[in-house]
Amino acid sequence: MGEEQKIQKTALGLFPYKGIHLVRGVHHVQHLDSLETFEIRDDDIVAVTYPRSGTTWTQYILSLLYHGDQMTEGSTKPIQELVPFLEENIIQIDYNKPSTRTFASHLHLSSIPQGLREKGKVIYIARNPKDVAVSLFHLQNFTKVLKSEPDFNTFLIQFLKGEVLGGSWFDHVADWYAHKDEFDILSLTYEDMIKVKGEWGKTKY
Repeated sequence: MGEEQKIQKTALGLFPYKGIHLVRGVHHVQHLDSLETFEIRDDDIVAVTYPRSGTTWTQYILSLLYHGDQMTEGSTKPIQELVPFLEENIIQIDYNKPSTRTFASHLHLSSIPQGLREKGKVIYIARNPKDVAVSLFHLQNFTKVLKSEPDFNTFLIQFLKGEVLGGSWFDHVADWYAHKDEFDILSLTYEDMIKVKGEWGKTKY
């Protein structure tokens, strides 16, 4: 029996991995395990967020800053190809593409490539957990791979326990902030990005 078959699966279309919950069919244990030794380059940039905290927004900003020549009018190249998630392997990613490589991730601190502590840059974005919970609730009811939970109060209990996509918001934010000095990191909040949108993205990190 394979490792993924041995994993206890939860009721939300998720499975637990190193204390967090990820999506079956999108995340695979073998790929996740390989990230520990994933080779990081000096100029790699990884945007790290808990789900529903400005991830797609940041992916577009990074794409415009570093891959603007590939975002011409009428381009069909998906944002997931320009700024792919480290933990997903649902599309064939060319990890040998020229620098600067840009990535996104929802991973907790315990699951990131070890080389990121010595090379590369991290942009960490946190968002008010009340807004995160509401947004994640609607995502869960919209996305087919996640079991719908029509009652928000029930979902909120799951969110507070960390039994949702991404695991515990509290652990995610606390761990990254507690260890931020171990990385070349730019810490932002979703709320501050809204206040100064159009300003902070003018300069490449």
